[in-house]
Amino acid sequence: MTVDPPSELTVTLREAPDGGTVLSGQYRQRFGNGFLTTNDSVTFGSKSTNPRTTDVNANGVRGHFSASGLWDLSSSWRAGLESIATSDQTYLQRYHFPYTTNFLTDHLWLERFGPTSYGNISAYGYQNLDPNFSIASEPFVLPQAYYNLTTQPDFLGGRWQFNGDVLNLAKRDTLNVRRVSFGSQWRRPLAGPLGDRYQFSLNLRGDGYDTDFSPGYGLTPTRETKVTGRVFPQAGLNWRYPWIDQIGNINALIEPVVAAFAAPIGFNPARIPNEDAQSFEFDDTDLFIGNRWPGYDRVDSGQRVDYGLHAGVFNPIAGSTQFLVGESYRFQSNTQFPAGTGLDRRRSDVVGRVTVSPSGYFNLFYRARLDSQDLAMRRQEVGAYGGVANLNGSISYISTSAIPSQPTVQPASQISFGVNFALTDRWSGQVTQTQNLNQGATSLHSAVHLTYRDDCLAITGTISR
Repeated sequence: MTVDPPSELTVTLREAPDGGTVLSGQYRQRFGNGFLTTNDSVTFGSKSTNPRTTDVNANGVRGHFSASGLWDLSSSWRAGLESIATSDQTYLQRYHFPYTTNFLTDHLWLERFGPTSYGNISAYGYQNLDPNFSIASEPFVLPQAYYNLTTQPDFLGGRWQFNGDVLNLAKRDTLNVRRVSFGSQWRRPLAGPLGDRYQFSLNLRGDGYDTDFSPGYGLTPTRETKVTGRVFPQAGLNWRYPWIDQIGNINALIEPVVAAFAAPIGFNPARIPNEDAQSFEFDDTDLFIGNRWPGYDRVDSGQRVDYGLHAGVFNPIAGSTQFLVGESYRFQSNTQFPAGTGLDRRRSDVVGRVTVSPSGYFNLFYRARLDSQDLAMRRQEVGAYGGVANLNGSISYISTSAIPSQPTVQPASQISFGVNFALTDRWSGQVTQTQNLNQGATSLHSAVHLTYRDDCLAITGTISR
């Protein structure tokens, strides 16, 4: 039904076998400066089993709520939300409501765009869909705020970049973290006498932590509050020497690249909790950058040198082919990187990529990580994309090998593909499939999407498994 011209409400009532009656609704509102869409459902008398107890709720109320919205508050300010929550972990699967991950995320944000700056204030909530975990112990972030500013070139020809981050993270059953971080970086590009290029950088970052540790975190036998901080400096020098030659209408490039970084050793004590850098794996994108850790909780300390070779051929008709191969060497024997990441030894694993782009209608890439000692394959990924606007598709394959020092890490491989197609000017569709090639080649995710879109609305139907 149409509530008023810019809004619309859809209500659906259906019976579920042995599951009661499901009442669901969708509300869509278009504003002069944004939109709001909600999807909700509720059911009465549905059976819900809690695997952590022997209780079976046969007369309870179950449901879910999801919302998406975006509003332009001014030419530089914008607010938005993406939210999905459910009464229990099995409800969405039981009643076939779509979700793509094994956890749900609520995100509310306010952001500001400047000519050379960006600011964001966000709040996050999470819900694990594993029935063996309690919803009451899920973490939330209220708030996280960060700001980045890049200045114009100064009288020395360098640029300053300033950033700040404030975080309040509550995990309730293990720890509560309040963090304040401020950082600055000065970068100065230089031209060498041989046509080579340099970039010198100076970084200084300060982090302050006020943390409530519970015994469940494993650091203290009793609940304790620890206040700590660090000031971390780092200097870097990046050098590259591009050799360019033209053979007919083909341009060829060979470019050796070397980067050196120096910083104090350590600065990652156990009393600084690691919450945003728990997942890391060395790849080609981590070459020639100062801090390879994601997030703020860990810093890339010590002295090291990264070196590699970048090359490519470019043709206005046949497109381009490029490759990059390189590795890193650390001057200290100790490391903060876990085993199996590719950086747990002084000499890192060898990483590289190859990209082939013969035209705007087809692209091919290959990425790999090889063991530095015997060049055994640790991880590889190959993928391709091709097609036109009305019909295109992609396919990718990922394979990881076992790690001798980590017996619990087993080889894994999977393949994914997707096809996008347009049936008419208003109707389009998409088919996606992700297949696990280990343990009986089981399907990880399958989906079919059909979309209708015109000047006033867009409707998408999805079947997923």
